[in-house]
Amino acid sequence: MRRRCEFFYWCILATGSFLVLVITFTLTKPLHRLQGTTRRFAKGEYDVRAEISSRDEIGDLSKTFNYMAKTIESKMEELKDAVRRQEEFTANFAHELKTPMTSIIGYADTLYQKTLSLEEVHQLAGIIMNEGMRLEALSFKLMELVTLSQSNFQLEEARIDEVIADAVETIQPTAEKRNVRVQLQTESAWVRLEYDLFKTLLLNLMDNALKSGTDRINIQGSCEKEQYMISIRDYGRGIPKEDLQKITEAFYMVDKSRSREEHGAGLGLALAVKIAKLHHTELVYESVAGQGTCVSFMLAKEADDEEEET
Repeated sequence: MRRRCEFFYWCILATGSFLVLVITFTLTKPLHRLQGTTRRFAKGEYDVRAEISSRDEIGDLSKTFNYMAKTIESKMEELKDAVRRQEEFTANFAHELKTPMTSIIGYADTLYQKTLSLEEVHQLAGIIMNEGMRLEALSFKLMELVTLSQSNFQLEEARIDEVIADAVETIQPTAEKRNVRVQLQTESAWVRLEYDLFKTLLLNLMDNALKSGTDRINIQGSCEKEQYMISIRDYGRGIPKEDLQKITEAFYMVDKSRSREEHGAGLGLALAVKIAKLHHTELVYESVAGQGTCVSFMLAKEADDEEEET
């Protein structure tokens, strides 16, 4: 009888111990899995999630962890995007410094190399001063373009043909250096724009046309009922069809080797798109490889303007 009691005692003890081990393993295994997931998350694997679907406290804890992980991952993506935008702005800003500096250096070189009349010296010095002032204003405008919404920019009435002519005058030294003839034909109209930013838009489009290998550029501005259409056409290399949808992406370059030779970074058109949106318009590209490219856009005219061909 005693031996039988001892036998049952040890059987119960063994069974109890086994059940304790099973229960402990059942409870701790999900905890170990959750612990491992937490460690991976702490090492930077922000897309990792706890795969525990039990309907108990551990399951609830896993759901809470997953919610927290998703929130943190979203915030990390926002931070990465903010850093990317900041880096893009820095590169854009450096790129935009180049255009007015090129004009300043070009006209200064003319003053240095050639013997000019007092009137010519005064004219070129005025252009240099204006470009220097535009450079100063542009540094603030570009910062605002990234940090502020469109409504914070004051669009004012301006003669669009005069703005285009001003941009052509600025780009002329670069065109002459490349032996490119710039043909300008515009009609007069009043539109609303931010002068410095809009001139930057035109200069970026013209600069891109100059780099196309063309021998001439046609710049036209015409009144189309209640709108004013601007087009810039070159007769250069053109853009392959597969690249046409990507050319306005930041840092995208159709011909990377040639762009490096031109000290380009594929940023001018990306910034042009942003400025175009500020003026409530959209750039439209038409291009045929080997025949050239035309970019055009429309602006709303102000009422009661007089149309004159210049």
